[in-house]
Amino acid sequence: MDNININTKHTEQGIYDALVGDRGWDPKNAKIFASEKTKALRDSAMEFVEENALCG
Repeated sequence: MDNININTKHTEQGIYDALVGDRGWDPKNAKIFASEKTKALRDSAMEFVEENALCG
């Protein structure tokens, strides 16, 4: 579970950096978008862990 949380933060930062640095997005909008996308990914990963009893 800790690994999912760590990866979520790294992914969020990577998305944000790419949107602002490479695509010229407004930082506020990039933060919101990155947060929404990584929350969905995290929720999916957590659901997978629970469904497959991967964490005890």
